[in-house]
Amino acid sequence: LPAGVKAEDLGKLFSNEGISCDIADNESIKTGTIINITEGESVVYSAIIVLNGDVNGDGLVSTADCAALQGILMGDVTKTHILYAADVNGDGMQSTTDYKKLKLVIKNKTQEGA
Repeated sequence: LPAGVKAEDLGKLFSNEGISCDIADNESIKTGTIINITEGESVVYSAIIVLNGDVNGDGLVSTADCAALQGILMGDVTKTHILYAADVNGDGMQSTTDYKKLKLVIKNKTQEGA
């Protein structure tokens, strides 16, 4: 999912009759957000959301994620969803290549906003 996705947007994907997503509509989706898909009163699916590049789990892709990715490269993090978010280039590993790509993504976002 792209950074900045709101729960209400995600909830629209599950708008079938009797199926819902149990997240507050105004909450931003971020790495580590847990969603439960329910049918009636029963949870039929539960998932942890991963946003590519949102390594620190704040819902944004920023320089703070670079610092978090450095920690991963030093062996500081073992939570699976954080490791997936740190795999910025999608090759299944966390490496300096991911760090370089993340810095490039942030640089491009900064230039677009200027």
